[in-house]
Amino acid sequence: MSTYIHFYEERDHFNQFLKDSRINKMTKLWIKLVNAHDPSIIKQIKAALPNAQINDITNEAHNLVLDKPLVILTTAEGQEQQWLEQMLEKDQLRAFPLEKGNEAEWQSKYEALFTHYQALVEDIPHLIYSLNAEGQVTHINKHGQLSLGYGRELVAQKGMNYVSEKHQQRATIGFLQALQGKSRTMTIDLLDDVGQVRPFKITFIPVRDQNNTAMVYGVGIDLSAQKKAEKKIKQLVSHDALTGLANRSLFRRTLQRMVRDKNNGSGVAVVFLDFDRFNLINEAVGHDVGDQILKLAAQRVRSKLSSHQLLARFDSTKFSIGLPGISSRKTIDAFIQSIKTAFTEPLLYGENEYYLSVSMGVSVFPENGTDADVLMKNADLALYATRMAGNHSSYYYSNDMNAPFQDQIEFEGYLRKALKKREFILYYQPQVCVDNGTIIGCEALIRWKHPKLGILSPVHFIPLAEEIGLIEDIGLWVLRTACQQINEWIARGNKPFSISVNVSAKQFLKPDFIDQIQTIIDEEQVDPKYIHLEITESTTLRDIQYSISLVRQLKALGLRVSLDDFGTGYSALSYLKDFSIDILKIDRAFIKNLKENNQDSAIVKAIIMMCKGLSLKTIAEGVETKEQLNLLKHFGCHAVQGFLYSKPLPSKEFERMIHQLPTFA
Repeated sequence: MSTYIHFYEERDHFNQFLKDSRINKMTKLWIKLVNAHDPSIIKQIKAALPNAQINDITNEAHNLVLDKPLVILTTAEGQEQQWLEQMLEKDQLRAFPLEKGNEAEWQSKYEALFTHYQALVEDIPHLIYSLNAEGQVTHINKHGQLSLGYGRELVAQKGMNYVSEKHQQRATIGFLQALQGKSRTMTIDLLDDVGQVRPFKITFIPVRDQNNTAMVYGVGIDLSAQKKAEKKIKQLVSHDALTGLANRSLFRRTLQRMVRDKNNGSGVAVVFLDFDRFNLINEAVGHDVGDQILKLAAQRVRSKLSSHQLLARFDSTKFSIGLPGISSRKTIDAFIQSIKTAFTEPLLYGENEYYLSVSMGVSVFPENGTDADVLMKNADLALYATRMAGNHSSYYYSNDMNAPFQDQIEFEGYLRKALKKREFILYYQPQVCVDNGTIIGCEALIRWKHPKLGILSPVHFIPLAEEIGLIEDIGLWVLRTACQQINEWIARGNKPFSISVNVSAKQFLKPDFIDQIQTIIDEEQVDPKYIHLEITESTTLRDIQYSISLVRQLKALGLRVSLDDFGTGYSALSYLKDFSIDILKIDRAFIKNLKENNQDSAIVKAIIMMCKGLSLKTIAEGVETKEQLNLLKHFGCHAVQGFLYSKPLPSKEFERMIHQLPTFA
């Protein structure tokens, strides 16, 4: 092989180099270019040497230390193409005859080039090693030594000695293919210095040394952290993060297999278990400690299961258990008793003992269901029945347990249709001035004329309406109906007074709330001064500054606003002065036991005096006795509302009632 190097500066210099080297256009050459960033250089070389094959390796990392393009030419016979494709090696460069006059310049650049190359290999944060044709390690970089825990003792050892047994055949194939000139990438488990398996993604790279002998370089990326993360993600998908038990999804899949794989006609039982009144522990010691106690409780249950039985955390304090191979109910009863017995002894956490009791519900395949979903649903129903009984026991599922839930589903169905069927009606309760007994207004209170159950008060359906997203539509209906009632009473010659309408938190905090109010007022053509919106103290506390802004906007529309249920929300009194409210309503909880010189009396008196200082009127709710009325009058309360004057009445009855009492606009 005749090989030459030349630092390319300009065309004439290159042509002189070719002449001195006795290279002409007819010479068949193989050329490597390093640091040839100017495309015109290749064109000039091709013009001078049209028969040459050129490989531009400018992008190899070591070219960064060169400040001139480097041309390497060879007239090798027999293996020219392999030479053209192989990496630039240190010993190979040493063997190149130098262009006359450039020996010192090349030596300096050569040393800098491979110092950089060696540092790159040693410091790169991956395993890099080389194997000779016999598979012996000839070099391993610093990071590879650290990651596997070995030192230089690996050199001259067989590389396959450090590959896990199950991957030795795979690694051998990759090594042999690389020796034949084919790069291969595969995942291989290597063994560290203590014999632990470490997964690596390894690329086998074919190279040749200065003697043109085949070698293999390996570049390995440690996948340990990635595999650990993947395992953690897989664990989280199918297991509960707190207890490490199977989660609901895994339990369902496993239960379905239990049902499918039943043997010899044996049954499968599903047990739902809940720890009674566990919320008291959370309230007493906090949720962090409560979580640790729940983990201990789960471990105690798990200790009573055999290897083929499955315990899962279903949700919160509820657990589900799959029992395959059940031959009789006695087997289930014995298991249930073992769980109960396990909790006769307290759980010890820290220095404290915690006693728990359990309630359980059971469903059995095939009597109570033939698939996982039905069995789980029925076991849950049985648990619900057990908890309703309150005896810390266990119930087997029976068909009559479905009735309460069917009733609940039916009730929700009726509620969803109530607005469309015009089943809601408004009742009205007067608000009476304490000083002269005149009616100064009334509160609109919704009722539901249920097709089967008759007239229902809000306590029976408003919580459900909030849960299923109907409360906003119901609230707007109440406001519109109240506006229509005001106009109707005025049209019949009644002296007008305001109607108070309750506003839910969801409705009040909705972004388009003000626009909705304005639309209804405009469409019903009602004087806004007769509309009195009541918002609860707890609603304003969700976002005090936003609530203050909304109240001011409502006032700008001409409406009046009151703060309802005051005293129950623990509001900051410093904010109360910032609300532009007209009336503060004292909650009935303080009026119920109102007597002279008792604690409630002191609280009510303080609220009224505070309101006077803020120029607010007060209305006391739930007034039922003369004694309460007299005390409130003595304290300076402005008005009262309650059964002492009237219960809530339908519109026609209320209209008849107001003719019996004086009104005051």
